[in-house]
Amino acid sequence: MLVDATRQIADEMNGCMHFVDGRHDQPLLEHIVASSQPDDPGRLLALRNPDEQLDLSQVVPAPVKAGGCTIHASETPLHPAGHIS
Repeated sequence: MLVDATRQIADEMNGCMHFVDGRHDQPLLEHIVASSQPDDPGRLLALRNPDEQLDLSQVVPAPVKAGGCTIHASETPLHPAGHIS
């Protein structure tokens, strides 16, 4: 499990995390090594062709109050959205 804690309000205007609704209980998606070496435990992984593997119409924001957090499985597809303001 992973915890994303916030020190300030995280909402759609300033870039809260977004999740794909219902994706947490489906099989792991295909990934690529985005940085470092494949055998490096600190490597950065990214989804291969996320637009093809995910139904992006199911992405939902997860706003959090200051001091709050989101908790999710390490395999859960997520991304921080950019700032709107």
